[in-house]
This record gives sequence, structure tokens and C-alpha cells, in this order.
Amino acid sequence: MAPLMKTLLSLLFLLLLSSCSTLPMQQSKTTLIDPRGSWQVDGRMSVIVDNKVQQLSFNLKFNGKDFDLTLMGALGMGQTNLVLNASKLSIDGRLTQLSLNQLMTQELGWYFPIEQLRYIIFEQQLSGNSLWQLQVIRLASGQPTKVTKIAKLKHLTKPIKIKLLFQKILPN
Repeated sequence: MAPLMKTLLSLLFLLLLSSCSTLPMQQSKTTLIDPRGSWQVDGRMSVIVDNKVQQLSFNLKFNGKDFDLTLMGALGMGQTNLVLNASKLSIDGRLTQLSLNQLMTQELGWYFPIEQLRYIIFEQQLSGNSLWQLQVIRLASGQPTKVTKIAKLKHLTKPIKIKLLFQKILPN
């Protein structure tokens, strides 16, 4: 090999080594989420009720049985915030005496089983007697445990179909 070629290869190798040493270390995300504890999920949903389609984004934070759900319309148009805290339910900061299902039906025209999400995401099933049928479409790859990435819900007695895409699932 020509001396010039050896020098160029050595210089290239040294540059490669020095650039590697300046890159920050990336930690692998192996944090396990306790589904009964404090965690959050961001995603999108498509809801079909009586052949009418709604596209929404959502951010849902759980702390035990309490939750804070923000629903955002397409392109960020319109936002609704539902909070269940210490057995008190509020919508956009106003307390209500309605149940969660009644409130969602009144405000949105549909509801979905928020209390079942921990089972849908972490166990790929519904818990107990449910009025919903679940179909897990895809599991997320690269997670320390199996979590649902895409799921479909169909109400057994009402014309409600929901497709859920879970984009981020993180501990709080």
C-alpha cells in the first residue's frame, strides 16, 4: 500500500474514533411501567358512530384509578379535557354529576372504556364482563414487555367502533 494511502486510512480511522468519543451515551429505555401506578399514553383514535367518522388525538395520564384525558380534534381544532380525581368527574374544569359514559355520550356522542386501557395496552385483553369486543392488531416492538400498539374496539350493543393507535407509553 502506498504511504499516502496508509496515512489517509490512519487519519480517517483516528477521525472516526474521535467522533465516536464525542457522541453522548444513549441509555436504553428498560423502565417497566406499573399499569396500576402512574403512567401516560399519547396516541390517536378513529371513532365511527352511526357511519360518521371522527379523528382525534389524545393524551391520557393515569395515577391509579384517577385519570386526566385530553382529546384534540383533527389539526388541533377543538379540545376537551376530562378529569377523574378522587371520584369526582369534571369536563373542561366544570364538575359534573354524570357518569363517565353518560358525560362522554352527551358531549361527544360516544364513549369508550377508559378504565380498560391498562388491560388493553399491557395485557392485550379486556377485564371482566365487558360490553366491548377487542381485537389487537399490532404489538409494539422494542419494549421491555409486550404492549399493544394498535387495537380495535367494537361495542356489542351500540354502533360504536374505535381504532386506537398508541404512540407513546411512558411512566409519569
